[in-house]
Amino acid sequence: MDSILNVFTDTSNSALTFTLLCLCVFRFYLEVIDFKFEKLPIGRVLAQAYGPDRFRSFHRYGFFLSLGYFLLFAPGYFLQ
Repeated sequence: MDSILNVFTDTSNSALTFTLLCLCVFRFYLEVIDFKFEKLPIGRVLAQAYGPDRFRSFHRYGFFLSLGYFLLFAPGYFLQ
């Protein structure tokens, strides 16, 4: 079954796609356990520099990017 997403999940990119999908799942896990990114050393510095609200929105944006990547590429990868 060919689809528009199969162009990106070619066999030459399967290792990269699998690695990025694993990172997406890890990001979902961090969101589920309510991990505090402000406790990380770099996160503490960024939260102090830009404010906690902007820092949280930055990480929320990263969560939505991970969710989008997973929804777009996981079906094509697992249907191969």
